[in-house]
Formats: sequence, C-alpha cells, structure tokens
Amino acid sequence: MGFCKKYLNDDNTHIAFRTGKPIAGTPRYISVNNHAGKELSRRDDLEAALYMMVFLAKGRLPWQDVTAADIRKKYLQIGLMKHQMKASELCCDMPREYAAFLEYVRELEFEQRPAYQRWRAAFRGVLTRMGAAMENAEYDWNQAHEPQLHKSMPPPSLAEKKKTEE
Repeated sequence: MGFCKKYLNDDNTHIAFRTGKPIAGTPRYISVNNHAGKELSRRDDLEAALYMMVFLAKGRLPWQDVTAADIRKKYLQIGLMKHQMKASELCCDMPREYAAFLEYVRELEFEQRPAYQRWRAAFRGVLTRMGAAMENAEYDWNQAHEPQLHKSMPPPSLAEKKKTEE
C-alpha cells in the first residue's frame, strides 16, 4: 500500500513534526504530505489507504501515466497532481463516502486522532447499500473457505495436479 509509519514514541507521546523528509513508500499511493517532505502520521496512512481503495475500485489512478525526464521530476508531478485534484474528481463514480473521507483526512492535523468509528460506520453503510451481507461485522475474508472453482472451469485432471506438485 505504500508505507505506514509508527506515530507514537516508546513513551506513548506523538512523534515530532518535521519537514525535509524524503519520500517514504510507493509514490502511486503516498499522501500529499509525504510528497511535500513532511513527517508522516495517521492521516497519511489513511490517505494512502484511500488511494489504494480507489485503485482497487477503478483499476487505476490518474497519475499512473505521468512521465518526466527523471524520477525526481516524476514524483514531483505526481505530488502536484494529487495536491490539485479535488476529492470529488478522484472519487467520481464511487460512493460519496470516498470523496468525503479524502477531504476529511486531508484536513486532519498532524497529531489529530482520526474518527475511526465514524468512518468504519460510513463504509459499512456503503457495503449495506451495495447489498453486501455482513453478519456480526465479519467480512468474508475473516471466514475459512475451501477454494471454489468457477462453474465454467472444469476441475483439474490428476495429471495437472501432479505437474503442479512437482
């Protein structure tokens, strides 16, 4: 997803804000603050998570095709695109909660604790509207499953199984 950072020191105090930091993580997903060389905190992890969700929903992000003379200029262009792009533009054709979430995390202060419960409830609402069944707030991936073959795919032959075991 990029890079998640420990935000508390060993004594449970928040890490100090600093500038002049190098990029940490995958430029496709990192926060605007990361591009700007700012110390990372919870807000930046959430922004990176949102970019990942947009990528998973749409299959691409607008800055994927950025080209530049060198890698430094490319990263600067990507950061500028993210900074200038409105949340509603990035999250068009997605449930409104995605754009609202990006606007929210971009407004968080460095040491501010995000409203995790609020956003967890908001995204559960998205799943409910989409008809996703959630019993006891358990997601499908929390369950043990036997691999299922698609109905149109015949089961592998014994010869194919033996090849894959070798």
